[in-house]
Amino acid sequence: MNRSIGEIESQVKTAARGAGYANGLAEEAAKAVGWLAGFDGSKACAAFASLLSERAAGDIAEFDAAFVGNALHAKFEPLCPITAGAAISDWADGAEDPALETGAVAHPVLLVPFVAAIARSHTLTLSLEADGFRAVTNGTALSTRGAAPARATSVVIQPASNVLDPLDKQTRADIPGALWSVLKRFAHHTYAPSTEESRRLGAGSGETDQD
Repeated sequence: MNRSIGEIESQVKTAARGAGYANGLAEEAAKAVGWLAGFDGSKACAAFASLLSERAAGDIAEFDAAFVGNALHAKFEPLCPITAGAAISDWADGAEDPALETGAVAHPVLLVPFVAAIARSHTLTLSLEADGFRAVTNGTALSTRGAAPARATSVVIQPASNVLDPLDKQTRADIPGALWSVLKRFAHHTYAPSTEESRRLGAGSGETDQD
């Protein structure tokens, strides 16, 4: 199914809310997946759908981490890339040097949009390296090398020289139906169960008086 970036962001935000993320983090997730989807929608949605499933299964640690210098230390791992990404963004706002190391992170490709936001705000080019995967971004362009792991034992974010062989930017993306169904399943958790009253008042109920 071919979807616009706006559609993807809307579905991701609702799915994140259905998975239990607070409103602010759901918005962060939507922006992050939407930014990645501009380069590869299928991989972006696949990483997020897997993250939601793993989080629901209890395989992702709740955020319990602290910064010590330029290192993010977590009590439990792997960290969720959305909560870790939001924390890293806040930390970088007051940091002179945005270089950073973390412990294990699930689906570290979802950290890349947060790194991109830091690069934009600091007018830098930054790289993210995670178990053989490398992404380089200046906040707008993106290049990648290697396969993004489902779980990285560590993540290193540091300045880079430039973005070589940037990926093409897209406004729409082909999303496999199976991935979209996972997002819809989590999104449905936000819907209030129908009641007899809501069904009676619903559009098309056939019970509206007409003259």
